[in-house]
Amino acid sequence: MVIKMRKIWKDNTKLIMAIFVTVVIASGATYAATTMYDSNIVGYDNTTSGLNSNNVQDALDEVYSAASNYSVYNTRLEDVEDLIRANAGFHNSIFRGEDISKYMPSSIVNGGDGSIYDRIAGTNGYSLFQDLYVGDYIIADNVNATVNGITWRIAGFDIYYMSGYPNVLATHHAVIVPDEMLGKAQMNSSATTSGGYVGSYMYTTVLPNVLSTYITPVFSSHVLSYNALLTDSVNANATTNRLGGNGNGAANGWSYQTNRKLDLMNEVQLTGNSSVSSSMYDTGIDNIQFPLFRLCPEFKIAYISTEHSTSTKDWYWLRSVAATSAFVTMYDYWYGVTQEANNSGGIRPYFYIG
Repeated sequence: MVIKMRKIWKDNTKLIMAIFVTVVIASGATYAATTMYDSNIVGYDNTTSGLNSNNVQDALDEVYSAASNYSVYNTRLEDVEDLIRANAGFHNSIFRGEDISKYMPSSIVNGGDGSIYDRIAGTNGYSLFQDLYVGDYIIADNVNATVNGITWRIAGFDIYYMSGYPNVLATHHAVIVPDEMLGKAQMNSSATTSGGYVGSYMYTTVLPNVLSTYITPVFSSHVLSYNALLTDSVNANATTNRLGGNGNGAANGWSYQTNRKLDLMNEVQLTGNSSVSSSMYDTGIDNIQFPLFRLCPEFKIAYISTEHSTSTKDWYWLRSVAATSAFVTMYDYWYGVTQEANNSGGIRPYFYIG
């Protein structure tokens, strides 16, 4: 019987040890000794186990002692993993969609620890982008009623890092796009795209008001400035081939605009391609789709209230020129079309925090 038990143990060491470890962790090191008739009569081969014991009971005690120190080893493992994951590429490849309001300052969110900006920068003991992923969101609750309840969602990390001219954005950042529209407005008071996006009423008047009303109260000085390459002229005689020849006019000039704090998205940032935009000038250097919309396309949809239902979704403006009279829009059923510039559409900007 002893010989047979030794053979069983030797042939099934890993399976038996896994069972024993489970028993030990659940009930303590003495459990096996009280339920086995005599653990010393069972042969034990530790050639490949990594243990030092010569009998089953001592081996169980040794495993139990190691299991008791698991939290120490786990913490060390997490530290190593944080270093491995401390890059934008890793964090841009995972959609999580978790509420991270707890990382905001307590003046913005009840009980917030204020760590979000250290997490984005990888400072004060945090690794770069630690515990932040695409789709994670913030809901403020201590600011004014105009801002409360809006879902500020992370759309990507370091999207604009080392970009811009003449000064590059050399600060690690997260790009934020709200789930909800921050009001509605016209692109222009008349149906024209003259002057491109930079010459529009939306650019000169509406967006600065959106910044001060909705965004600054929540993110204050952590809204980063950047230089963007944006359309500033339109050729009324150009044919917009993407509209099947039915639209005339296309953006034909651009310029770097300094100290930007927010902008409307272009088609590429939202959809990953230019299907309606009039020309390359509409894209500029913003030629990367935000990871949020690549990983979870449902977030192309925007809402007119914090109640995310089919009855509250609506179309919103993009900054891309479509023709002499129209800009590109994203409709509430997932595809881009155009609207005359004097129509009132949703305002859904993006901005960088860090």
